[in-house]
Amino acid sequence: MENEHEHHMRLALREAERAMDKGEVPVGCVIVQENRVIGRGHNQR
Repeated sequence: MENEHEHHMRLALREAERAMDKGEVPVGCVIVQENRVIGRGHNQR
């Protein structure tokens, strides 16, 4: 079973994959406050 940090890292990796699918450098991020995702994104041109 994954812990909360692993879960949030996996979400960030999914964001990075979205950038990679668009031909961008695979950079993704998830912003978490009190164990709740309040933002997410990936690099875009």
